[in-house]
Amino acid sequence: MSDSHAPHGFESALESLVDGDGPATACEHVLAADDFPETVRLLPRLPVDVRRRMAHAGVEMYEAAGTDERRSRLLAVHAGLLANQVDLLESDGFEAQVLASMHLGDTAEDDRKDALRRALASPDPSWTAERLRTFSAEHRRRLTDVAKRLLDRTGDPDERERLHALHASLSSAPLEYFGFDDLQPMLTAAVAHGGAAGAAAAVETVLADKDFSDTVDRVRTLPDEVRGALVDACADLYDPAAPEGRRGRIVHMHAALSLSLDRPDERLAAARQDALRFDPNGLVRTLKAVETAWAELASGRNIPDALGAEMRRAYFSPHPFRAKDLRKVVRLLADRGPVLNAGHAWTDRALDELADLPPSWTKAVRHAATATKPRPGAAWQESGRSLLSGIDAEEFGERVLSWLSLVGDPHTLAHPDAYNTNAARGLVWLVAMLPEHAESARGLGTVLVEALRTPPAGGPNSPGLANTCARALCALKSDAATAELARLTAHVSYTPTLKILEAEVTARA
Repeated sequence: MSDSHAPHGFESALESLVDGDGPATACEHVLAADDFPETVRLLPRLPVDVRRRMAHAGVEMYEAAGTDERRSRLLAVHAGLLANQVDLLESDGFEAQVLASMHLGDTAEDDRKDALRRALASPDPSWTAERLRTFSAEHRRRLTDVAKRLLDRTGDPDERERLHALHASLSSAPLEYFGFDDLQPMLTAAVAHGGAAGAAAAVETVLADKDFSDTVDRVRTLPDEVRGALVDACADLYDPAAPEGRRGRIVHMHAALSLSLDRPDERLAAARQDALRFDPNGLVRTLKAVETAWAELASGRNIPDALGAEMRRAYFSPHPFRAKDLRKVVRLLADRGPVLNAGHAWTDRALDELADLPPSWTKAVRHAATATKPRPGAAWQESGRSLLSGIDAEEFGERVLSWLSLVGDPHTLAHPDAYNTNAARGLVWLVAMLPEHAESARGLGTVLVEALRTPPAGGPNSPGLANTCARALCALKSDAATAELARLTAHVSYTPTLKILEAEVTARA
């Protein structure tokens, strides 16, 4: 670069030409530079008013240009003056050729095809992809249109694969340009041919898609090596200063791919923690955070208690969405965080008291929460007896029944929680396994009645829990249990529970 092209001297020389001989002369000075690409790279350093005057003159010069070479150079100058990305401009004229093809004349289609064919023939596809990514979104869109038409007309497997990789590099266009059938070869080709740059381009393609969530689900089916490269690219592309929407998509994609590989990645841990700080009062947003929550839990960190509770509720609901992924989260939650979901009167009291009780109590309650079936199996009962062996039986029974006497609380009725209901059912079975106490039968009867309390929406609050209490009472053989069965038979109207009670009363008569 000549002395006049040193940054400060270059700016001063062009400013003097614009003020003295006019902006057209300044443009000619740039066009005649020995190191044209380097000169164009320096144009964004000029003051805005100088660049604006030169750009206006450049348009007039382009319209009057007599050769393709001059028009190409003027387009490159114009891009530099507008501060477009021209940092990869090289002396082989590839960028200039692409810019020259952006006109709207009759030969535009053929010019863009020629530019793409040159890109396809490049001996270094990854570097070519990087160069293509520097163009504006509109320029990339026009090239993508042509790439789609080329793809429709070629049957050569190698050319199709290279076209897929180019499309990933021109990632301003959504994936539906090619259709989802081409998703795997396109992203696979981008990674295979482009290395880290290709993987970054593939990630950008997915991030730009309007059906982002569905597309990420499809990306999870790609080969392991492709997903691994995309995980690395997500981590490299994340910028804490980027817009919130972009950050959120990168974190989600990174976590989803990590989950699909069953391999948590530490590089975006802080970003994941930030992404999980939201009010989980809504199923849709909770489900969108499943992968991010898994990544944090699998890395040994906790997630917000309220979010964990929502995910438990979602998983244990009658018809759960995304059950497979939620199961992985719920399994990790089993050994950490609150043993019960807060927000119900009985669980709030239990959690408050458990904080001051020995760890053996929490282990017993955690085991109770695994009672997902109407009747406990032999293995479940064996584990329960082992856990109860280290706890005072009478105190356990009294405390648990005092907690469960609150299951009919109005707030509990209005906000059902299948996870807490499972825990209540397990606690009832644990109480039934204890040596019978004078108040056991009466306490179980109270819980049964509360479980059948009718919420505002109608129907019993927790019929499954009521039936569990009925069966637990049937397992008690004391006179107190027989008397409680008779009392409940006279007061309970819910038919399934009443049948259980009546059958036992008849058997004991």
